[in-house]
Amino acid sequence: MKTCFKGLGALLLVLAFCDFASAVPINGVVSFGGYLVAREGGVGQDWTNATQFGWILADWEQHTGDFSGVWFQGSAITRDLRITDTAPFAYWSMGTEGGAIAQFEVTSITFDIAPNSFGVHGDGVAFLTGFDPTYASWQIGGQPFSVPELGLYSAGATFTASGVAVPDAGVTASLLVFSLGALVLGRRRMAQPNVAEARHGL
Repeated sequence: MKTCFKGLGALLLVLAFCDFASAVPINGVVSFGGYLVAREGGVGQDWTNATQFGWILADWEQHTGDFSGVWFQGSAITRDLRITDTAPFAYWSMGTEGGAIAQFEVTSITFDIAPNSFGVHGDGVAFLTGFDPTYASWQIGGQPFSVPELGLYSAGATFTASGVAVPDAGVTASLLVFSLGALVLGRRRMAQPNVAEARHGL
């Protein structure tokens, strides 16, 4: 019986962690460039009090690693960023020539706005067909465009997949609970006296 519970606990622990071992995380970088405009609160190129920012003519520039075999099509992004944004939220989603789907979800966002400078960065989760959701980071930086009258900033954005897969919390947690329960039950069984052995004076 002791051996049985030990074996069961070990097996469940192995099953709990095999989810991590079999994960296929994304390694790679996606970047694009274009022009940003302050849709609310900006005065020309003075964005000190701006609260909403959008892209104009933003197109993919580079995709490396696991993203390198994917040809991204069309406009890179359409969603605006707002000072009031609360993560998580989907930032971009793109179909590709090969049928793969690439997506990015923002999980944290921090703005860094100063005179003649715009920045925003945070963490996120990258998605790509055939791979597991992967922890990622992202950043956008911009400087005033050379024609002030347009009120635009020249900007670039980078999204970096870390190569560390997001664990399947549901499956892993369930298996860990079962394995720990089996181990606890096994230890209780081991601590109880053997009645048959006690009767024979063993």
